[in-house]
Amino acid sequence: MIAALWLADTFIKHAIRLYHILPKATDVDGKGERYRHFYLALPEEFETSRAILVAEGLNIPERTAHRWLSALTGEYLTRIKRGYYKKMTE
Repeated sequence: MIAALWLADTFIKHAIRLYHILPKATDVDGKGERYRHFYLALPEEFETSRAILVAEGLNIPERTAHRWLSALTGEYLTRIKRGYYKKMTE
């Protein structure tokens, strides 16, 4: 019985800690500030190589930059042709 109460208490403490660590529902993007800074640092029209240089300046690995470009394409970026992107206007 004591062990069960001890486990329940531990689980409650962990749940409270996670509640404070995880992003709030009001956060627009769960990816964080680096993701937003990366997008804002990109020019209106650019090539993939330019995006990689921007990422390097922000200490973002090249592979992450490629993944973020793919994630941004469609909603925030338009792929003009292979290796060329343009920010979408709102």
